[in-house]
Amino acid sequence: MCRRRKGAQILLNNVIEETAKKLVESKKSKVEALIGAFETVISLQETKSPFALTLS
Repeated sequence: MCRRRKGAQILLNNVIEETAKKLVESKKSKVEALIGAFETVISLQETKSPFALTLS
């Protein structure tokens, strides 16, 4: 159970980093990029689907 939780945390961290990077590249401020990244992860967690964690 602990490994699964740690793996999910690593995956979510990667989603946050990738989303923030994409938003910064689209010329938004770093703060807006981080907010957008966290909003993305929160919405993915709300779906509770293992397939929802893929980036589009």
